[in-house]
Amino acid sequence: MATVVTGAQAAPAIDCPHDAIGCLYDGDLGAGDRYVIRRCGAYDLPYEWWDKANSFYITDRAYLRGWNYGRKPGDSSTPTMRYARSYEFDNIDNRNATDWIQVNCAV
Repeated sequence: MATVVTGAQAAPAIDCPHDAIGCLYDGDLGAGDRYVIRRCGAYDLPYEWWDKANSFYITDRAYLRGWNYGRKPGDSSTPTMRYARSYEFDNIDNRNATDWIQVNCAV
């Protein structure tokens, strides 16, 4: 577990494996169930995680951005969060809307 400071408040601890790129959580500020991010690239979250993520943690090894699929025919994807990076820990801007993530890993 890591201790991280967000813009809003200090987090006592983050429950995310030390070897992970980051984690998504279904509760605010790291509470609840977690999805561990272990690979780079753009990919769909597992079906059980669609529209479930509320907060995130990302290490300094990657940038993270969440996206939502368009809900009507012809709609394009819309971002659910700004790019997160460098040990950021915060709530997702558009909660309960993320369907896929973009993970740009540092080289």
